Amino acid sequence: MIRFTIHFLLIIFIPTLVVAQYNPLTTSPPTNTHIDENFIHFSTEEFKPKKEGVAFLLSAAVPTMSFIAGQALLKNDVNMPGAVLATGGIIIGPSAGNMYAENSKAVGKGIVTRAIAGGMITVGGYMGILNQLSHGGVRKDPDGFNEITAMALFFGGAGLLVYSTFYDLFNSMKNVRKYNTEKQSAKFTFSPTYFPKEKAPGISVSLSF
Repeated sequence: MIRFTIHFLLIIFIPTLVVAQYNPLTTSPPTNTHIDENFIHFSTEEFKPKKEGVAFLLSAAVPTMSFIAGQALLKNDVNMPGAVLATGGIIIGPSAGNMYAENSKAVGKGIVTRAIAGGMITVGGYMGILNQLSHGGVRKDPDGFNEITAMALFFGGAGLLVYSTFYDLFNSMKNVRKYNTEKQSAKFTFSPTYFPKEKAPGISVSLSF
């Protein structure tokens, strides 16, 4: 279990956070010194809004590339890292866009939903195998479940997994818009500047909303 967790952190979780937070197409939001938390800010750099396209791309590319890489490792008999990479890409990968949008609530909701969906698929598949190993037809397996229950769990989990993946894919763009709106709320900004004609430093005052 410890070995599995280490592989999971090194191969999936940490790279996803790095890609989402340190993206070459964007710049980090500025660090402001607040006088009035709701209105007046001192700033030395301009706010750079995050891009919806980057969020969409991360939500699509991270799970796709992780799954492909995981399958490649499995074909080369690198079983544990391959399984972790493929499974982690499916469950965590679609949340990369929401990580980029810095929406922890959406990140957690997506991961939990897909983890539940994965559990449903696993249990449904296991029950289906038990039914096949026992007798044919619709009948109860040794644990008291029947074939219809197994199919409902398997396909229900698969549907939930697909829904959650596409939901995060498009919801990440919405969360980027929300992030930009919150960071660009109306405020006065005082920034140091230089006046070339007067050859003197000064302060520029601007109102953004």
